[in-house]
Amino acid sequence: MTIFPHAPVRAEVSGTVRHQVLSGRMSLAVDLDGVVLVPLDDHLHPGTPVRIAFDAIDGAVYTPGDAHLTITLRSDEPIVARGDARLQAVAGDLLARGCTVPELTRALRTLGGRRGGAGQDDFFRPLLDARRAAAAGGDAALEAFDAAQLRIAIEAQLSQLAARHEPDHPAAQRALEARLCDAALPLLDALGGIGAAAETARTATPDTTLRAWREWARAVLRAFERADAAWLQVRATLQAPRRGTPPPTDGLDAIWKKVTG
Repeated sequence: MTIFPHAPVRAEVSGTVRHQVLSGRMSLAVDLDGVVLVPLDDHLHPGTPVRIAFDAIDGAVYTPGDAHLTITLRSDEPIVARGDARLQAVAGDLLARGCTVPELTRALRTLGGRRGGAGQDDFFRPLLDARRAAAAGGDAALEAFDAAQLRIAIEAQLSQLAARHEPDHPAAQRALEARLCDAALPLLDALGGIGAAAETARTATPDTTLRAWREWARAVLRAFERADAAWLQVRATLQAPRRGTPPPTDGLDAIWKKVTG
């Protein structure tokens, strides 16, 4: 069932969507997937919805002077709707609903699986905590995925993993922590992309808000993909033989060495 936050607004609409020319009276609303335009004039197949997904929309600008809404599109000319002040609410709904956080945990193929291993939950915790805090979307999501804070949190988890594996040897612990950071470097580098994309999203003008948001969402998804690959490298580093540990011997060798001194 289609859910509209506000009742559809009637307006005079002009523009082009997927090579279909729109010109005439239409009702306009925003649902969970994008903008829904329903023609009201006979020459536009009245009652047949024209849907524009959020992925096809770059932004929206409401101009109060003559009460018109301009919806900028990725591949077509802008859609212009002329009506009354209710179009301002449509613009707000469009930008708010378009700035949602995509599904991210699917990129973590090792999470909870057999390839996980000890320490997996700790390693992924900063990203998963950020994902939960970002559920509301918008500015809250940008704050939740603060790149600098995420880097600090991930490096802290790596430090704790090293401490658990080398609790009695500070020098070995520091060396292991350095190797773990090297193993996680692709993820740590990806966080820089989140920071740059977030700054662009914060300063975007309304006509480019959704375009900037998509770039930010792609940067976050890229970090989750890097995290999945990085964990395999971190786990391999944790499972590698400790430096200075002698190779295992069978029981007879051990007894012989004990007897012969």
